[in-house]
Amino acid sequence: MSDMTRIGKYLTVHGGELLPGRKTRAWEVQGNGGDVLGTVQWYGAWRQYTFDPTPGTTFNRDCLIDLANFLRRVNDEHRAALRKADEAAP
Repeated sequence: MSDMTRIGKYLTVHGGELLPGRKTRAWEVQGNGGDVLGTVQWYGAWRQYTFDPTPGTTFNRDCLIDLANFLRRVNDEHRAALRKADEAAP
């Protein structure tokens, strides 16, 4: 995963590429020290992007707010892209 975006004071996300053989994207969430804290990827049962934490990780309130805001953004972008595709379909 190559693209890096800071999402708050303590976190960055890397990636955003389409997963091989899938229609959705994935991001790796890292702390300031480069530790992998989890992944954001599509969860089909809920039909939305979710955060899957790495076991043993700890998050404060601000980190959780930053993650929630990132999830809101990627889910909104996903839905907007679907609407645009539906509108463009014959």
